[in-house]
Amino acid sequence: MRKLLISKSVIILARDNTPAELKSYADANGIDLNAAQATGHNLPRNLQSVGERASIGGNAVKQQIAKSQAQLATHAENMMDKFSPDTPDVATAGKALQSSVQTALDTQLTKADANYKAVDAAAQGTTVDLKLVKETADRILSDSDILQKSGLDPKTATRVLKGIGALDDDASFADAQKMRSALLDLSRSPELAISSTAQGMLKQVIGATDSAMMDAASETPELQKAFRGANAHYEQIQDDFNSPRSPMNQILSEPDPNKVPQKLTQKGQTGGSPYNTELLDKYGIDKAPLKRVIMDDLVGKDFRLWNKNLGGYSDDFLKSVFDKPGELDEVYKTSAIGRSLGLNTNPSGTAVVTNAAQDVTSPIKSLLPKSLAAKATNSPRFNKWLMQVTGERVRGGPAVAMVGARSRAGNDED
Repeated sequence: MRKLLISKSVIILARDNTPAELKSYADANGIDLNAAQATGHNLPRNLQSVGERASIGGNAVKQQIAKSQAQLATHAENMMDKFSPDTPDVATAGKALQSSVQTALDTQLTKADANYKAVDAAAQGTTVDLKLVKETADRILSDSDILQKSGLDPKTATRVLKGIGALDDDASFADAQKMRSALLDLSRSPELAISSTAQGMLKQVIGATDSAMMDAASETPELQKAFRGANAHYEQIQDDFNSPRSPMNQILSEPDPNKVPQKLTQKGQTGGSPYNTELLDKYGIDKAPLKRVIMDDLVGKDFRLWNKNLGGYSDDFLKSVFDKPGELDEVYKTSAIGRSLGLNTNPSGTAVVTNAAQDVTSPIKSLLPKSLAAKATNSPRFNKWLMQVTGERVRGGPAVAMVGARSRAGNDED
């Protein structure tokens, strides 16, 4: 089990959760939470602070905190296993996402092939005239003759253009589409991505192929309608999977599985974009590995709020990821408990030494009250009473007034 390191930051409870709700959630998931940790109210917090420094009983308070943090770590691991049981780490989650995106692309390409075969069926013998495409390839080869003579020739692009020149003059829509798709893939391949010359050569042929297909499709209204439908689907595939700006394309081209989830979370940027998860939903791609990665990241960040957002992720993005009933509520409650358990109630090192000295020199005045505070902090009956007093009736006002409203997310709620 991984060690959970809780930061000593100011306590901010999840909005819309009362202390009683957080305590109930903690109890249900085996996390021991006392009144100080559940409410963040000054009375139990100060008691815990004093009790933790007690020479007698202070260790018991510290042990309770350490035990609760360990219980929270176990609960967080259980949540991650529930979200995505087959991806125990970021690398396997990245591989799972990559595999799912590739499967989605393969499915869409198969559908595209079927669409263009349907176009051929509607064509009733009409074919795509490739003479203009072949002429374009010959012209490009002629223009690049000086490159070949000088040894600067992009060999892959030249080889492909020579092959196009050897094609028959007529092709089916399905075959013309396969050629267009292959040319697009080649122009974006790592081999040619750094060569603007090679890309320019191939894009001219791709444009000529587009024109030839559209000219052929204009023969009849029925054929034109079928072609437009097939072409719209194909162009959508290109936008979603082949555009360099698309996270799907970035996922497929990322060699390091550990970096794959970042293409969706936009780690280090502004909180993630729901657009990325909408793409996953659009193609039926399982978001479970992404949920695990985000939860793992939140644990690594000690459940802190960054720019008023949990872990730096926007609410809209988290809602789009944790979209099953109760998931996001669990994430928020667990995070609120994580922050509460990391609350720094200890004074400075100098104060610790001073208080220890006071315990020795003035045992009745110093040691006895601290010991009583420590005992009270760990007393189930006293904590129950504190929850009722501080968690529900804070000087006549509801406790929710002091609990993590978004507008005050960066402030101490004394």
